[in-house]
Amino acid sequence: MEKKDGAVKYIIIDTNIFVQDFWTQSSEFKMLFSNISSFDFKIILPQVVYDEVLSQYGKKYREYSSKIESPMNSLNKLTQKDFNLSESYNFSDAIKRYEKHLLDIILKYNMILVDYPETSHKKIAKRSMARIKPFKSNGEGYCDTLIWENILMILQDSGCSHLHFISNNPKDFFENEKIASILLDDLTKLKIDTNIISAHLSLQSFVKDEILVHKEQLDITKTIITKDVEKYFGSSMEQWIEDNLFDAIDPREIGKTIIDFPIHTCKFEMSEILTPSNIDIIETRLIKEEDRYVVLSFDIEIGIHICAYNEDFHIYKKLEALFTKYDSILPYTDYDCITVYVLSKIKASTYIENNDYTNASFTVLSNEGIAAPMKY
Repeated sequence: MEKKDGAVKYIIIDTNIFVQDFWTQSSEFKMLFSNISSFDFKIILPQVVYDEVLSQYGKKYREYSSKIESPMNSLNKLTQKDFNLSESYNFSDAIKRYEKHLLDIILKYNMILVDYPETSHKKIAKRSMARIKPFKSNGEGYCDTLIWENILMILQDSGCSHLHFISNNPKDFFENEKIASILLDDLTKLKIDTNIISAHLSLQSFVKDEILVHKEQLDITKTIITKDVEKYFGSSMEQWIEDNLFDAIDPREIGKTIIDFPIHTCKFEMSEILTPSNIDIIETRLIKEEDRYVVLSFDIEIGIHICAYNEDFHIYKKLEALFTKYDSILPYTDYDCITVYVLSKIKASTYIENNDYTNASFTVLSNEGIAAPMKY
C-alpha cells in the first residue's frame, strides 16, 4: 500500500457488516457513502473481505434458491429481481451480477482494495497454535487473522491518522466494545500508538459516533413532516411505514425473541404488517442540501409464520403454554406450522434523498422487545 503525504482516516468494514446488507442500501450505508469526501474518510476493502462477501452471497443464493417455493421474498430481496417459479436460476449469472455491484461501489467511492497480507505461514501457524486472537479457542479464525494482519500493515502507513474498524464480531476482535488488549499488544510491539484505532460494533454506531454528531439537527423538518404528512410522504405516515418496513425486519430475530426457538430448529417468515401506532419522529439531520436522515419509533403489530424443520418438534405444544400464560387465544395452527401476531416497538432510520420521501427504505436500529401475543 502506498504511503500518503497527508493524514488519512481509514475505514475497514468487516465481512459480517456487508452480509447484513449485501446491496449496501441501508440508510447507514447511504450516510457513510455520502459523507466520505466531506469527512476525509477512505474506505479500505481487504481482498479477504471481498472474497468472503462474495462467498457468503453465493451460500445465501444457494440456500434460498434450493427452497424456492418458501423463501421467494428473501431471494427477491437478495438479488434485487422479481423472480417467479417458472424462471430458471443461474448461479453463475447471479454471482457475476453481485460481483459487479461490489466492483461498482469500489470504483464509485474510491475504495482501496488491499491484497492478502504477506505474513509468513509460520507466524500465522504459531498464532493459531497459541490460540491468540483473532483465533478462537477451537482454532477457527484464519480469515479474521488475515484481516488483522492487513490492519497492522495499514497502521504502519505513515499517512494513517486514524483507523475505524467496523465489525459485528465482538468476541474475536473486541473487549468491552474496544479493540482487545492482546491485539493492542501487536501495535505496541510495532511502536504504534494504540489510540490510532477505534472499534465500532455496527455501521449504525459508526454513523452515530462519527457522522451524525457533526450534522445539524433539524427540528424544523420534524415539525414540517408532522404537520404536512401527505405532502412529504405521498400518503399517510402509517401507510408509508407499512409500505417500506416489510423488507427491513428480520422475522427470525422476532420469532426467536417471542418464542425462544433456536433459528436452526424453525423457519420464520413475515406474513403481515399491520397499521403502526404511537409514531414519534425522534430526530432529523441535514446531510446535504436536499438530503435528510430521519430516526423514528413506533409500535406495530407483526404477523410471523413459523414452521418446524423437524416433524418431531411440535411448535403447538411450546406455544400453548406461552399463550395460556398471557390468557390469549392460540392462533391458527397446522401441525408443524403456526402464524403468530405480536406487538413490537421498533426504532428505525431512513435516509431521504432529494426530499423524496416516497422512495425511502428503513433500517431497523432496535427492537425494544416483543410484547405478549395479541388477543383474538
